[in-house]
Amino acid sequence: MNRWARAVGLLVGAVALLLVLSARALTSDITTGSLSIALLPFFTVPSGAGAPLDLVSAGDGSGRLFVATRSGQVLLSDAPGNLSGTPFLDMVSAGVRVYSGGEGGLLGLAFSPFYSAPANVPGSGKFYTFTTETFNAADPADFSHPEIFPTTVVNPNNEIVIREWSVSANPNLANTTSRVLMRIEHPQANHQGGGLKFGPDNNLYIALGDGGGGNELNPPTPTSSDGHTDSVGNAQDTTVAFGKILRINPTGSDSPNGQYGIPADNPFASSGTNVKEIFAYGLRNPFRITFDRSTGALLAADVGQDQREEVDLITKGGNFGWVFREGTRDNTTDSGRTLPSGFTSIAPIGEYTHADGNAVIGGFVYRGALIPGLKGKYVFGDLQGTTGTGRLFYMDVACGTIFEFQYETTGGGIKPPSALFSFGEDTNGELYALFGNGQVVQLVPGANENRLNLFNATDTPGTLSWEDPKPGELGIKFHSSIAGTVTGIRFYKGPQNTGTHVGNLWSSTGTLLASVTFSNETATGWQQANFCSPVSIDANTTYVASYHTNTGFYSADNNYFVIDHAKGVLTAPASGGNGVYAYGSGGFPAETYKASNYWIDVVFVAN
Repeated sequence: MNRWARAVGLLVGAVALLLVLSARALTSDITTGSLSIALLPFFTVPSGAGAPLDLVSAGDGSGRLFVATRSGQVLLSDAPGNLSGTPFLDMVSAGVRVYSGGEGGLLGLAFSPFYSAPANVPGSGKFYTFTTETFNAADPADFSHPEIFPTTVVNPNNEIVIREWSVSANPNLANTTSRVLMRIEHPQANHQGGGLKFGPDNNLYIALGDGGGGNELNPPTPTSSDGHTDSVGNAQDTTVAFGKILRINPTGSDSPNGQYGIPADNPFASSGTNVKEIFAYGLRNPFRITFDRSTGALLAADVGQDQREEVDLITKGGNFGWVFREGTRDNTTDSGRTLPSGFTSIAPIGEYTHADGNAVIGGFVYRGALIPGLKGKYVFGDLQGTTGTGRLFYMDVACGTIFEFQYETTGGGIKPPSALFSFGEDTNGELYALFGNGQVVQLVPGANENRLNLFNATDTPGTLSWEDPKPGELGIKFHSSIAGTVTGIRFYKGPQNTGTHVGNLWSSTGTLLASVTFSNETATGWQQANFCSPVSIDANTTYVASYHTNTGFYSADNNYFVIDHAKGVLTAPASGGNGVYAYGSGGFPAETYKASNYWIDVVFVAN
């Protein structure tokens, strides 16, 4: 299947929506979540430049954004969204044979972590591109497949090339010469992958598709000339580069071609037969990958075949199942292959069927400041959804439940205007969506984003660490004057309140409604954890929010709830005793002591 190429074809009049296939679903349908965003038009890429496929920051403090287009241009925008009339780089003018057929083009762009470092630092002023280029037998190939050139006379459809470029003396123009780090002969016109990112280890990660075709076959029966390993497929064959995430050091030189380094701890770095650059394998078409800028976690959105789309949490040496697994679905029969004895693979952390879309488009874990309720969630989407226009999703990485955003259309916001092609991230962690009609939009909070708390972010306890070392459950009674949903729990953490904390939401009679473990806590201050699924609450009904501490030394202030504490529609009442606790390993907190505030809060969204 060539779904991405068909979507690109919308731009030139070749419109062909794929049929929504009835999936043998183990997944839940995607529903509209509680998060509201506005898609504000930021700029539109000129039609002659091709569709926008990647948007990145140089990390140099300038606030500029660099946009890679399918035709091979890198456009330059200032922070407010004004496009320069002169491209930062035009690869075709620089002599690069950009192949933009099939699913090809300038697919990925990444700036060195040392881009703005002094000139004597390796990587200073350098950036990197992932392109598909027309085949030329005179080009030396670093990777291929035994069934195609140069081993046989069967020519590949195109070449994948990773290039290093440098900025000129003019910071708004790149030099027009480049260094080829890696060239890969690619069998078919689709499934090149395209993800290109620097990791927190300063190595460059390259996401490659399985070589193309469908079910790792082209045509749909095994041949000796299609560039696919007949027995297990390319993605499972660790002697070829396809269907993998590669990891290299672009400033090193110990690769066979001398153009990059191979990290010594790569899974197959010491192998004599496997591809030493492999970091992870078993992927079909990881068009977009990302690193969580807070945790360093690597996520890949892997485009599926006919029934499933998946999001994977990538681990070093991990096998993610393709071609024998499409998401959690057994794909052995459809692939025409026999499952190897003892085969195991890593299941995706998120998955949906073709009842909700046809090709996953990866994004980023949100770490910006504009949309607080989105913090820590993975933002991604689907190419054409079910109607031909893109859909934008979010997901808690720890939970896997996928929700679609609410789209706010007042104040200049728009709905997804066409096929969704990609996402981008600026220096501050704010996100952008890139569409097939050339529009680039910024994600901002919707006007109806009524996310409420009992306490302000600036509210702080009088006593940060109460002198009580006993473990216990600490809680607050609250109610809302209108119905809504509770999406998470907050608590204020003092410096001695260490260890793992678990947040809970209860009915007034002690029925546990939801639970969540806090992660990525700071040493002190407000902490927040979001439930996998929001919990609906009724108006004027009392609930209890709590968290458990194993170490005690919690924040507390006596005589706080001698009067009601109210903020907007939320109230923590004084009557009946508030500030509740239960000593021990956990359980419903019902005891009170001197109307104490233990500094627990909820994240509430009004209906």
